[in-house]
Amino acid sequence: MGEAGAAEIERLAGEWQALARSTVARKAAALRRFYAFLADEGLRGDDPSAALPRPGTARALPKVLSIEDVDAMFAVIAARQARVPPDPLDLRLSALIELLYGSGCARPNWCRCRATQWRRTGRI
Repeated sequence: MGEAGAAEIERLAGEWQALARSTVARKAAALRRFYAFLADEGLRGDDPSAALPRPGTARALPKVLSIEDVDAMFAVIAARQARVPPDPLDLRLSALIELLYGSGCARPNWCRCRATQWRRTGRI
C-alpha cells in the first residue's frame, strides 16, 4: 500500500462505491494520514492521496408538517380555546404553539425541551 500510485488508489476508491459515504470518508482519511506520514518521514517523495475520494456528507432535509396537519393542529387549539370557562393550560398551549410555529423553530427542537429545564432555570 505504501508503494501504490495514483492509478492503484483510484482503482481502490472505485471498489468503495458500494460502501456508505461515512465509511468511504473514514477509509480515505486513514489513507491520507498514512501517505502524509510516509511523506513526513521521507519514505515517499510524492503523495497519491489526491486520488482518494472526498465524499460529502448527506444532510437529511428537515421534516415539515403538511398543510392539513397544521390546519388540524390549529383547529384543535381553537376548539380548546372555545371552552367555557377557558382553561389556563389551553391558553398556555395555544401561546406556546403559536410562538414555536411562528418562529419557524424545527419540531425536533420542540421535543428536546424538557419541562425540568424550564422549572430549574426559568430558561432553556
